[in-house]
Amino acid sequence: MNELTEIKDKQVEAQELDQLIKIHANMAWQNLMESARCLKQMRDTKLYLELGYESFGDYSQQSLNIKERQAYTYISAYENLGERFLQSNANLGITKLALLAAVPPLERDDVIQKNDIAGMTVEQVKALVAENNNKGE
Repeated sequence: MNELTEIKDKQVEAQELDQLIKIHANMAWQNLMESARCLKQMRDTKLYLELGYESFGDYSQQSLNIKERQAYTYISAYENLGERFLQSNANLGITKLALLAAVPPLERDDVIQKNDIAGMTVEQVKALVAENNNKGE
């Protein structure tokens, strides 16, 4: 194989891998929103009782292997941000989304537009949210 063919093969491989990553990332973000929606439904309808769990906390810990607090983080993000917001911002991760849910809706878009939330650490987002909330008081 000559050098030019080898370079083209690497470029094709890189493009294919890039597309796979984007496909799987999109699926993960969609699954985040659906998981939140389903957790809310399970909690609200108390269908966990039909599975033999005494509480939503027992269900989340024993069936899903997540702490009840984490399940409520998903639910809170879903309830406070809505499906559309979660779908378009799921790449931020559930922790940052839950923090953003604490920002009043009218200010949230402004905070997101003026800051690179994706490039910030969770601690930086916490500080940003606290600063925004203190500004309003």
